[in-house]
Amino acid sequence: MILSLLASLSVLSASLWLGLLLFRGGFWRADQHLGHKSEFTDGAWPAVAVVIPARNEAAGIGRAVTSHLGQDYPGLVRVFVIDDNSDDGTAEAAGMAAGDDNRLTVIPGKALESGWTGKLWAVSQGIERVREEMSDAEHL
Repeated sequence: MILSLLASLSVLSASLWLGLLLFRGGFWRADQHLGHKSEFTDGAWPAVAVVIPARNEAAGIGRAVTSHLGQDYPGLVRVFVIDDNSDDGTAEAAGMAAGDDNRLTVIPGKALESGWTGKLWAVSQGIERVREEMSDAEHL
């Protein structure tokens, strides 16, 4: 009884995998890409705004900023770091990491308002600033 049940489950499993292979061939491949960049016109790429809330993150903010600014994206990429009242030089570290790149904006965080939690309040301030500076962007 158990052997026939196990055999049935094995046949069912093998049949499902065979069906996936034959009718959905290559479903497991992770090397699929969008078309070559030259296929897109300059106006086809939406502007991207990266909002990074940071409080006392001087040790790691530089790596985050350079990583986002170094992305291979043909459209406009802006990075907004919200310094959430840090006391370790987070804002300065972010600015140093960007160097002369004017796509970084460091926003000094406002005092926490009632009803908000720290990180969400910082993200809210960042989104507000993005909407002010990138009002013509299609996506946030």
